[in-house]
Amino acid sequence: VSTQSTGFMDSCPRYRAYLADEGWKKDAQLFEESQDVEGVVKAVSGRLGMELDLNSTKAIYYLCANEMMSPSQTHDSKFCDLLSDEDLVVLDFMKDLEKYHKYSYSFPVTYQMSCLLLGHVIETMEDSTDSSPVLMFAHEETVVPLFTLLGLYRDSVPLTHDMPNYKDRIFKTSHIAPFAANIAFVRMNCTDGARVKILVNEHVVVPPGCDQDAGCTPEDLKEILKTGAGTCDF
Repeated sequence: VSTQSTGFMDSCPRYRAYLADEGWKKDAQLFEESQDVEGVVKAVSGRLGMELDLNSTKAIYYLCANEMMSPSQTHDSKFCDLLSDEDLVVLDFMKDLEKYHKYSYSFPVTYQMSCLLLGHVIETMEDSTDSSPVLMFAHEETVVPLFTLLGLYRDSVPLTHDMPNYKDRIFKTSHIAPFAANIAFVRMNCTDGARVKILVNEHVVVPPGCDQDAGCTPEDLKEILKTGAGTCDF
C-alpha cells in the first residue's frame, strides 16, 4: 500500500500551509478563556490543594487518558480521580475543537485529501478475487478525515467556541477516534449486486447517500468520493 494512501497529510502542501497558519487553533484558544474552562481549573486546583494553571490541568487530563489505556490502571487512575465527569465534558470539547478544525469539517482540504485512501479502498474491493482481508494501519489523522469525507459524525452546526449545547454534539473524538480506532469496509455479494458494509469501531454506520437499510453499493462510494473530493487533484 502506498504511504500516500494512509499518510496523505504529508503529501498535501495546501494542508501543511493551513496548519502553519495556525488559524485553526483559534476556536480552541477562545474556549480556553471561557468560564467553563476556568471553572475546571479551579475545581481541579481545589481537589489537589494547590493552584494550577490551564497547562497543568491539561497535563492531568492527558495523563488520565494515558492511564485509561493501561489494563492495570483503567480503574485505578490517580490522575482521573482529580477530574469529575463534568470536568471531562468540558476538557473533551476543548480537545475536540482542535481535532475538528485540524482534521474534519472546518476546512475542506482537511478531509478531501483522504480521497487517496477512499479511492484505494474502492479499487481494492473491485479488484479483489478472494476473501482475504486487506489491512492498513495509521493514526487519527488518517481515520478522522476519512470519516469526514464519508459524511459521518457531522453536527447540524459547525463546532465553535461559543456553540450552544456543545455537550450534545455528535463529533466526539473520544467516541469515534479512541485508542485503537478502526474502520472496516466489508464487500458482500448479494442477490441484487455488490454491497459494502461499513463499520467504525465494530459498529455499523451508513454514510449519507447510501441506503439506510441495504447499505452502500460501490457506486454509492464512488459518488461520495466524487462529490466530496472531485478529481482528488489539489
